[in-house]
Formats: sequence, structure tokens, C-alpha cells
Amino acid sequence: MKNVINIFYIANGILQTFPAISTNSPLASLIPVAYVIILGMILEAVSDLRRWSNDRKINNQKMNKLKKTQSGIESY
Repeated sequence: MKNVINIFYIANGILQTFPAISTNSPLASLIPVAYVIILGMILEAVSDLRRWSNDRKINNQKMNKLKKTQSGIESY
């Protein structure tokens, strides 16, 4: 549903550039779309930073390595 609304505002902004059918400034239609897109980009960046931080914590954890020997499995 968000994409449909964004497409509406973009199409409306494009149509507002034609003086014959313009009822207001094209910026009045494009600013809400720009706001939503920029906000979405910021939220994605925050999400990526959190994921990167969590991955780094997990990747730096100590672990036990298992080795298969003839007498069984050993941990070292």
C-alpha cells in the first residue's frame, strides 16, 4: 500500500509541473514523498547498523573447535 501512495504523490508532482493543470506547487506534492523516502532510508541504515553490530559480536565470540580422531571426537 505504501508503494501505491508513493506512486500517487510522484505522479501528482509530475502533473503539477504542467501549468495548464497545476493547482499548486510541484514541491507540495513531492515533499511528502521525499520525506517518506528519506525516513525509510534512515530506518534501513539504523537497521543495517544494528545487524552489523550484532554480527560483529557473534563473530568475535570464543568457540570450541571439534576434531575427529580415531579414538573419537576431541575438543580443543
